[in-house]
Amino acid sequence: RIDMGDYPSENQGIGVLLKESDPRWRGPYLSRTNTPLDPWGKALRYRLVDGKPVIDSAGPDGQFGTPDDINEKSKIKERTGGCTRF
Repeated sequence: RIDMGDYPSENQGIGVLLKESDPRWRGPYLSRTNTPLDPWGKALRYRLVDGKPVIDSAGPDGQFGTPDDINEKSKIKERTGGCTRF
């Protein structure tokens, strides 16, 4: 966002962080040669929520919208033992 003026669009996805796409680009921004996958070998989902990037995994079943999804909310719940306050 600092170099390019905005986060990648959802259409661009996180793969755009790997290759030069603009004269302002100062990447690569990921230390990989290909788009990262989740632990089950599936593509991670990149979204913009309220203008900020969110990356999540569909979890072991490979389907988004099911209880095993892994996202920022599930991480917060794990770290706090289910408490919603920090």
